[in-house]
Formats: sequence, C-alpha cells, structure tokens
Amino acid sequence: MYIFLALLQNARDRKDVYEQLLLEKANDYRCAIKALPPIHYNTLKKLVDHLVEVNDHETDNRASVDNLARVFGPTIFSVDKSNETPSCVFSKTGLQISVMRDLIELFHDIFEVPHNKRAIDVAEAFETKCAIKPIAEGFLISIHLNSKDNQCFNVQSTYTAEQVVEYKSDKLKSAHENDGNVYGLYEVAKYGSLERRIGDRETINSIALERWITWNAKDAYILLKKESFFFNPGNTRPFAENIKICEPGSKNFKSAQLRIENGKKIQQYPKGEKLHKPQREWNIEETVWFTGNVADRKYPQNFPFTTTFILKSGKYNIKLAGFCVAFSDEVQRNQWLNAVFACQRDYSPIVLIPDL
Repeated sequence: MYIFLALLQNARDRKDVYEQLLLEKANDYRCAIKALPPIHYNTLKKLVDHLVEVNDHETDNRASVDNLARVFGPTIFSVDKSNETPSCVFSKTGLQISVMRDLIELFHDIFEVPHNKRAIDVAEAFETKCAIKPIAEGFLISIHLNSKDNQCFNVQSTYTAEQVVEYKSDKLKSAHENDGNVYGLYEVAKYGSLERRIGDRETINSIALERWITWNAKDAYILLKKESFFFNPGNTRPFAENIKICEPGSKNFKSAQLRIENGKKIQQYPKGEKLHKPQREWNIEETVWFTGNVADRKYPQNFPFTTTFILKSGKYNIKLAGFCVAFSDEVQRNQWLNAVFACQRDYSPIVLIPDL
C-alpha cells in the first residue's frame, strides 16, 4: 500500500485515495456492526464515544489512540468461557488492538455521527448540569501562612477550620514542604496583640463574613501556623477564683472570680465572697476568647497570663476593647479556656454539655 501511494503523481492524489480507503473501511465496519443486536450496537457506540472523548484530552491524560486501543481492545473483544487455547487468544490480541484503533479513529464515519454532534451534546450536557447544579456558595478568604504577609492562600469561606488545615497540609505534603509540625488555624485581632485558636468546626464564614463585619474589624486576619494551643477537654476547670478583670475602655483591673454555670453562662463574682448573686453574667456562646491583651492595657503585677473576651455584639473599634482577664499562672489560664471552649458548640468536636 505504501509503495502504491508513493507511485502516485502528487500529494493531492495520495490524499484523495487515502480518504477513499478510509471511507471504504468505515463502511465495512458499519455493515458488520449493524448486524449486532440493538443493545450490543448501542453499548459499543456509547463505549467508543467515551474513548473518543478521553482521547480528546490526550495532552493532559496521555490517553493516545494507541494506548486506549491496547487497553480496551483485548478487554472488549474477550468472550467469557472461551475454549480457545492461550496461544490462540494471544495471537488475536494484535487484531483486537487494530480493530479498536479503527473504531476510535473512524468513530464518526462508522456510527454516522456528525463531527459537530459530539460538541453539541457536550454543550447541552454542560448547560443541563449548570441548570440543575446549585451555585457554589461562599467567598474566597485569604489565609496567611506562618506569619502575616508571608504567604497567602485562598479558601472558600464555607470551609471549616479543620478543612482548611487538612487542605493546606495536603498541599505542603505534595510539594514536599511539610516540616512535620502540627498546624492550627488562628484568628488574629487588634494588630496582632490578640490571638485565638479557631475551633475545628467553626466556618471561616462565621468569622470573616459575619463577626468581623459586625465588629468592622479591618485589622483582623486568619493565620495558619504551628499549633501553640492544644484544646484539651480533659484538662478543664470551670472556676477561676483568683483573677484580675478589666472592663472595656478601662485600664483598671479589679480582683474577681469567674464561674461557668450549667455550661451556658459565665458569671462574675467579687473575690472571696460566696457564689450567691453574680455581679454580671454573659451567655457563653456570645463570648469570643483570645489569649493576650491589647497593647495599651498593661496586665497587673504577678498576673502576666492574660486573656481577652469580646462579645459578638460588643464594640471592637475602641482603644481598649473587650474584657481582659489576667491569671497568675499559665496552667490556670489554659484550664479556664479549655472549660469555655468545651461549652461552645462551634468549638468543641462533641457536645459535652447537652441542652437541659
């Protein structure tokens, strides 16, 4: 065949003859395949159509016609419970691969599918999918890695903290940049002076697109970094007898004691008095607890371990925002924070204190 084509006078003649031979081959295949039962014919057509579509993305998936033919030819043309010897089956493998290659390359002519028909089908399928698929909700939120303005990556605001950590950890592993550290997601406020470990079940949306908007917290950001606070629901203490507390807008600390009541409320009492009538109380779900204190608020002597809680409906953009609670040692502070977080449903992985 090659010698015959080479003897033709010009390339135009060779092209015409080659195209005619392909049409005749496609016609022979068509006549043979149409003799199949309808269910077998339609199944074969659907399968080859899929392989043609796979081959359309060859540059991405390396699924060339030859590769597809080698994989699917012997599989499609194999017959269960064949009495043929292995050597006979092997001898037919080359023919099966060759036929599958022809079916893929001549698909449109064999099955009489217009070349633009598949494009129309794909477009219609895409339009149908878009019509029934709900629009993805959520905005992209920037997450800082290790330190502010170091490296940023974007995530959907609908992600939970756990999903963000898992997503970025997988990225670091695939890029061989994982340093072996355990990472946590943190909310940073008041120009870096306040920091809060975000609960695994909290969504980015509830922070960046709800609370920050209420607070008008333009300086706040979310940071993924090495874990510095490990939430431990087994190490809690719902009482803090020896603390100093400072009110929003004030620098003056007063001695007091705090208690969590029924897992629902935080109550403040005067220091040294019996817990009869609280001076004030807050719904625990309405409080947002950070470690640290704002820069202009100095902690009292011998009480260097501070936390600051801001009400979700409270004022953020004031000079001395939030209630600052100072502890004499870090263990007591962490036990108190663990107790608070264990009662907050967005934070704790399980509901430790059920509704009564």
